[in-house]
Amino acid sequence: MLNSMGGASGVIFGSLYLEGAKGMDAKAFLTPADLAMMERKSLVNIQKRGGAQAVTRLWWTH
Repeated sequence: MLNSMGGASGVIFGSLYLEGAKGMDAKAFLTPADLAMMERKSLVNIQKRGGAQAVTRLWWTH
């Protein structure tokens, strides 16, 4: 994704998956809990990288 998608899309989507997968053990299938954890880690990374806390709060509430 990082190399094949144009514009900022490759960086954004690549970052989502790379950050979300950090610290996870390899597995054949992801559970709903795995996906939720990956999404949360990815969102925190986007907020950190882009300073978009206000906008991303709309996507994820605590």
